[in-house]
Amino acid sequence: MHFPARVITRRTVLRAWRDEDGPLLKAALDHNKAHLMPWVPWATGEDTPLEEAKARVALFAADFAAGKHWLYAVMSPDERQVIGGVGLHDRVGPGSLEVGYWIDRDHLHQGLATEVAGAITALGFGWPTLECLEMHVDTRNRASARVPERLGYSLAKVRQQPAKPGREEMVSIMIWRLRREER
Repeated sequence: MHFPARVITRRTVLRAWRDEDGPLLKAALDHNKAHLMPWVPWATGEDTPLEEAKARVALFAADFAAGKHWLYAVMSPDERQVIGGVGLHDRVGPGSLEVGYWIDRDHLHQGLATEVAGAITALGFGWPTLECLEMHVDTRNRASARVPERLGYSLAKVRQQPAKPGREEMVSIMIWRLRREER
């Protein structure tokens, strides 16, 4: 599967990460570390070293080019600020992809998560062989759970999984699904 490197929404520009985006990602992660920590397994309470941000961006770009994961920076319209991330992850199973998203803490409660996840949902179903999309949301994150609801996804199940890789603490994750024929 190949998806476009750039998508324009009403209030954002979604674009594949570029190698030069390391400093922008670092700034966004540092600004949002406390906001992301409860919900994002890879988030820590520490500032992100610039080299780590650059390596992450390089991996995002390589995965996009290889057709493994399609991660987009959610950019301000002038493309000077990262205001989130959204993407399609090939980790659900054949004929399915997972939609993931996060929004900068200063841009919450404005409908941006729904806007960008809706754009990615449409993009995913533009691929003819895609049968199903999923969103995985922590049950404690009520605001994030409203996104799949608004987009017509159905709650398929709730499962337990480790809160962070390698930790014993478990969290409940809602699995939301949207099948092509349900759109």
